Amino acid sequence: MIISAPASSANLGPGFDALGLALDVDFSICFNEQPRGGAWEPATKEHPAIVAYSEASGITPLSNIWIQSHIPYARGMGFSGAARVAGAYGAMIQNGMAENDARDHAFRVAGDLEGHDDNAAASTYGGFCVTTAGHVMRFDCEPESQGLVLVMFIPEVSTSTKESRTKLPESYSRAENVQTIGNVALLTAMFASNTFNDEVLRIVTQDVVHQPARLKASPPSRAAFEEFQKAGAITQWLSGSGPSIAALIEEEKVSDAVTQVEQLKLDCAFSCAPVAVSQVGVREVISE
Repeated sequence: MIISAPASSANLGPGFDALGLALDVDFSICFNEQPRGGAWEPATKEHPAIVAYSEASGITPLSNIWIQSHIPYARGMGFSGAARVAGAYGAMIQNGMAENDARDHAFRVAGDLEGHDDNAAASTYGGFCVTTAGHVMRFDCEPESQGLVLVMFIPEVSTSTKESRTKLPESYSRAENVQTIGNVALLTAMFASNTFNDEVLRIVTQDVVHQPARLKASPPSRAAFEEFQKAGAITQWLSGSGPSIAALIEEEKVSDAVTQVEQLKLDCAFSCAPVAVSQVGVREVISE
């Protein structure tokens, strides 16, 4: 049995710990039969997928579990969330739980282990997810239906979510709170309804809660963020706690924008390429 779960881009600017978008880049875990093809590795008990699998009462011995991840570690693309969702879901399915119930339980296990639900929700249910107080609303999100392409800048440096939170302010002004509430409300409405108004998107993805401090602490992220703006992106945001940057770009401008970002002179290697939104969450896949 192979279980896969998609990566995610969380926050989407102002939606701190509340908004998540599933990405078509998978983490997979295989039980019992050693898989063929791809870079599969033996599981270790410290791996977040195995911690979640054990928490969900998984029954397969560690020696018979393999993992494969196309999600880069500590890059702000929800690696640990996807791994935990996949591990917990696999345990639920093995224990005879129905798929929908298994997803719901896997989400709760992964969210509790993560300490926040945004990445876990997107990896569990796919699409665009809004979370609060342990509850989720999930929507199909199809920017391509309006000619927009999601592009990811991924630098070869890592960011610890826990450490990055220590750089955030302890308090915010009333004006900052009002701005955040308004931005999140309108951003949610736009993504949930697939209504991508360019001018409004530029406004509602602006953030004062976490992005300024995190971008300041990561020069490659800040450089890419600013370069996407210069390249004509509709909008861009720090993906999760970073250092990756996500941008929505008109389809006809994608090639030129990617080329412009690739010309950045940074102190680290990086990639910049389109990534599709995944409408499917965690699921069992058929091995080849």
